Formats: sequence, structure tokens, C-alpha cells
Amino acid sequence: MIHITESPRDGMQSFHKILKTEDKIKYINLLCEVGFDVIDVGSFVSERAVPQMADTGNVLDAIIPNTNTDLSVLVGNSRYAELAIRYQSVKYINYPFAISETFLKKNLKSDFENSYREIDKIQNLCAQNHKTLVVTLSMAFGNPYGEPFLPEDLMLHIENLRQRGMRYIPLADTTAEADSQKIREVLNIMIPAFSDISFGLHLHTKPQEISSKLTEAYNAGCRNFDTVFNGVGGCPMSGRELTANTDTMALVQWAQADNVTHKLNHEKLIEAQTFASQLFL
Repeated sequence: MIHITESPRDGMQSFHKILKTEDKIKYINLLCEVGFDVIDVGSFVSERAVPQMADTGNVLDAIIPNTNTDLSVLVGNSRYAELAIRYQSVKYINYPFAISETFLKKNLKSDFENSYREIDKIQNLCAQNHKTLVVTLSMAFGNPYGEPFLPEDLMLHIENLRQRGMRYIPLADTTAEADSQKIREVLNIMIPAFSDISFGLHLHTKPQEISSKLTEAYNAGCRNFDTVFNGVGGCPMSGRELTANTDTMALVQWAQADNVTHKLNHEKLIEAQTFASQLFL
């Protein structure tokens, strides 16, 4: 069975108009009924940089808890993590690390040394407040900045996180650098090398490439996938044209075709897709 993280946060963060808080609340409460393993609700980051996320706290206050779905939020640093841990409904605190230092500077105005320092601070906050830190490795399959991509560099960062207690690490192809072969090659190295770590896949990709990429990842042993309804969203800080997320319904169709099981409720899934299509007009 695969585990699915639905990320309205990724869908909303670069959307061209500021969505109403009440619409976000209604949408995310509906997503809770679908049966996603995790919902990436929003982020605590600079409101000037990402104004769409300024109401994340208000949204969290109004979400109806669901025992079958955990909630996650992204934080830009330990100061924002101090805000996020106040919300009892949040289980996962997500920090967007990257194996590209250029991207770290663009996204967080940080570098490797300072980012690891922030990770340690956030990990301590999570340990003290019964939260789980998830560190996403962006640019995990290459980058558009001319920096060399070496699997041993990725392994080094995974090992650094492993030593800090991380046992779930999403790998993100933030700017759609990877083809199916690269995804297969990377996961076939990382999954056997770190047998005590569960890897996730956060893909930005052309819609016509979703199925083949999911198949390669699944065959390599990946069982955790991030999706966004209609594939909307992308990272506004990359300095590159936004590339679509993995569409939720495309993943569901792939799973059905390949007899891959999940726990999503079909009726609620269709309802959420309809709502998403109206929300992201």
C-alpha cells in the first residue's frame, strides 16, 4: 500500500490571487475526509515572501481533527517553528533543506552550515513538544543552477539527517530536473543504502511523465508520494518557471492501472477534486 501526502500548501503558495481563509478551511476539512495519510496544510514563513500563507494559524484553528489523517506545516526557520509547535493538531514540522546551496540561498537566505544549525534547533523544539521533524531534500535529483549533482553528495546529506534521528526523508525534484531513468538510478542507490529510512517522493513534472516516473519510483521501493489536486503550485523561490506538481488524480489512476492499493475514499476524492477545480480558477 502507498502512503499519500496531499499538499494544499504547495498548491496555494504561488497561486496568483489570495484565497479566502474560509475557503481554505472548507477545502482542507474536505481533504481530511478523503483519507490522505498526511495533509500539508500551510507554512509559517515570511508573510512578505509568501503572502498566501499568512493565515495558516487561522486555518489550523478551524480544521476538524481526523484520526486517520495527520497534519503537517512547513517552517522557514526555528523562529517560525516556535509558532508552529503551538498547534496541537500539527504532528509534522517540515523544514525545506536542499542539496543545492544556491537554492538554499534563494529559498531561505541560508547555506548548509546555517541550515543544519536550524535543523538542530527545530529538532530540539519538536522533541520537547511531541512533534516530528521532517526534512525535505529539495533538488535531490539535480538542479538548474549548473551545480554538479553527485549521488554521494545526496548520500552525505541523508546520512547527516539520519544521525540526527530522521527516519522519513522526502526527496524533491523541485524544478523537474529528473527523467524516469534518473529517478530509478537515485532511488536504487539510496533505498538499499539506508534500509532504516523511509523515503518519499515530491515530484514536479510534466503531466505526461507522471506515470512512468511513479512506476520507476515504486519499483525501486518508494511507497510515499506527495500530490496536489490538478497539479497546481510549485516553488516561487527557485528563480525558474513553475513546474506542475504530481496531480492527485493522475496518481490515483496510475495506482488503479498498476493494482497499487491506497486508502483514499473515492466518493470524497471526487468531491475534493471538484472543489479544488473551483478554488484554483
